[in-house]
Amino acid sequence: MKSQAIFRYDKMIAACLLSFLVAFFCPFFSYAQAEEEQYAKAASFDALRASLAQMQSTGGTIVLTQDIVVPADASYTYNNGRYRKEVTIETNGHTIFVEGYLTLWPFLTIRGDGSQQTLFHVKPGGDLRLVSICLDAGENGTAIVQDEGAFLMYSSEESMGLPAFSCTGEIISAKTTTAAAYWRYDCEKLPIVRVPDGTDFTADMLPDQVLASVNRDYQEYEEEIPVIWDETTFPTEHERTLIQGRFTDAYAQYGDYFPQCLVVWESDTEPFFLNVYLESVTQSYDMVFMYTQSPVSGTLANYYRGKVKTAVDVPIDDLVELLPSDDDTAGDIIEKENTDRLHKEIAYLSKLQRRIVIAYYFENKRQEAIASELDIPLGTVKWHLFEAKKDLKKGMNTMRQTGELKFNPN
Repeated sequence: MKSQAIFRYDKMIAACLLSFLVAFFCPFFSYAQAEEEQYAKAASFDALRASLAQMQSTGGTIVLTQDIVVPADASYTYNNGRYRKEVTIETNGHTIFVEGYLTLWPFLTIRGDGSQQTLFHVKPGGDLRLVSICLDAGENGTAIVQDEGAFLMYSSEESMGLPAFSCTGEIISAKTTTAAAYWRYDCEKLPIVRVPDGTDFTADMLPDQVLASVNRDYQEYEEEIPVIWDETTFPTEHERTLIQGRFTDAYAQYGDYFPQCLVVWESDTEPFFLNVYLESVTQSYDMVFMYTQSPVSGTLANYYRGKVKTAVDVPIDDLVELLPSDDDTAGDIIEKENTDRLHKEIAYLSKLQRRIVIAYYFENKRQEAIASELDIPLGTVKWHLFEAKKDLKKGMNTMRQTGELKFNPN
C-alpha cells in the first residue's frame, strides 16, 4: 500500500512538473511564432497592400526595401476599424510616392529611420488622405511633400473613438491651391448653356465661375471658382459643343479634371438633349447615359444612370433611333442579357463599392446622403464611384463567372 501511494505521489509530481514546463516555455514558442507572422518586407505597392491586408487582424511591422509607387490608375483605402490592431510601416530610408488615390485610416504608424528621406511624396494628379494615423519622420525629417496639382488631406476622427492624427516632421505643402472641376465627380454638375433656336452663341453666355472641389489647408471644399474659357473650342455653327476651359493662375489643376461647359441649341420642332453621353461598352452594342431633362418622354434617364470620363458630341439622328417609344419599357430598351452581365460585374465589386453603386445608380440617392448613411467622407464616395465605373467597364468586355457572389450586399 505504501509503494502504491508513493507511486501515485510521484505521478502527481511529474504531472505538475510537466504542466509547469509547458506553461513556462509555450509562451516563448508562441511569441516567436507570432513575431514571425507579424513581420514582412515590401518592395512594391502590391506587396505593401497585401501585407497590410494580412496584418489587419494581428498587427505587425512592414519594412520597405525600396521606394513604393502608388500608380496613377490605383485606388486603395486601408481601414482597420474592425480589428484595431496596430500596424507599423518602417520606411527604412525609402519614400512612398503617391500618383494615384491612397487613403489610410488607423491603426497605422509610418515611421522613418532618422534619415532625410521623405515619408510621402504626393505627385501631380495624386491624392493622399490620412485619417487618425501617426507619422514619425523625426524632429528634423520631412513627413510629406505635396507637389502642385496634388490633393493632400489629413484629419482626426476622435468622435468615432479613433486616435488623433499626429505628425513628427515637416509637411511641405503646394504653394498653389489645387482645384478639380466638380462635374468629373458628378456629371449632373456639368454647366450647360441653352441657346435659343435661331440665336448665335456669344462668350458672355458662359458662366464666369464653375463648381470645383478645392484642396486648401489640408481639407476639401466645394466652391465656385473663376474659369477662363478656351475660345478655340467655341462652337462655330449651331451644333452642341463641349467647351474647354482652365482655372485661373490662383489654382493648380488636379489631373485632367478641367472645367467644361456644354452648349446646346434649343428647338421647338425637334428633340434636343442635355448632358447626353454615348459610350461603346462592347463591340455589339452602345449605351446611352442621360442625367438631366429631355423633352422626349420615357427616356433612358428614367431607368438608368451612369457616368463616363468624356462627354462626346452625339448626332441627334443617332440618338433618336435609341430612344424608346411611349409603349416601350426599360426591359425592352436594355437587353436582359446585358443587364444580367452588369449585375454580375457589380457582384465583383467590394461590398462597400456595391453599396455605393446601388445607392447612387439604382436608388438615385445623392452622394452626400450616401456619405452620411455610410459614415464616410464625401470624397471617398466620389472616388469609389469613379473606380467602380472603370472596373465595370473593363468587366463588361470580358466573360467572367460569378459563382455565389451577390448583386446586392444587403
